[in-house]
Amino acid sequence: MKTITQRYKFDFAHHLPGYNGLCQRAHGHTGILEVTLREHKCLRRFWEKYPGMIIDWNIMKGLIAERVLIHIDHNDLNTLMDIPTAENLLDWVIDRLKDDFGEALEVVRIYESDKAWVTWKRE
Repeated sequence: MKTITQRYKFDFAHHLPGYNGLCQRAHGHTGILEVTLREHKCLRRFWEKYPGMIIDWNIMKGLIAERVLIHIDHNDLNTLMDIPTAENLLDWVIDRLKDDFGEALEVVRIYESDKAWVTWKRE
């Protein structure tokens, strides 16, 4: 099985209401969103003209920018969700991407820092 992966850097702020610790206060991160797609017939509409492609890199980048990055980059995540943990942000991202990428969506990873990340993998 072939897969392709793209990484996207984004900056965000958040705080965790009611949390007993440093993250209770407003603070910022430079995060990385990593999206992996696998070969799947549901992406056929994107590559009918170019057999052998999983998806055109620019189409993938554009969809992720439109569905996700425009909403989270340089934004306070508390305006998008009540409890903006990395895990909840991951669920939000998956929900935004599943309609476009369907069964081809294989792995989504969000790095809150270079030492901490959360991962979803298709079972």
